[in-house]
Amino acid sequence: MEGWIGKIQFFLVKETGLAPVPPLVHIRGIKLRREFEMKTKRAQSLVITASSESSSHGKKVGEFLADFFNIPMLSVEQAVSRYSASMYISTNTSSRIIITFVILPEFMEIGPRISVAEIYFDKV
Repeated sequence: MEGWIGKIQFFLVKETGLAPVPPLVHIRGIKLRREFEMKTKRAQSLVITASSESSSHGKKVGEFLADFFNIPMLSVEQAVSRYSASMYISTNTSSRIIITFVILPEFMEIGPRISVAEIYFDKV
């Protein structure tokens, strides 16, 4: 497979060991937190938000992450007054899913930023 630098695979801890769960995420690129100009303190509370223009796959990724990590998924408007940071899911001009972290209420990107090459909801 060309065009991706790594993958993210999710696992549940079971009595018998680790059990892989979909989706399987192939990564196109990552910009690390230390590469961002904005220096901030650690966030005290985290929420997942998605762009209103995000693809159906992007929203599905957000819903999965909210369920997997047991954190809420809200609209940006709802999140701004209640949380200090957001894992923000959007789609870029190439229709690729972008997962990044922003500080609220300023909505300034603090990283890391993950660019998704492909996502498979039927593979583990």
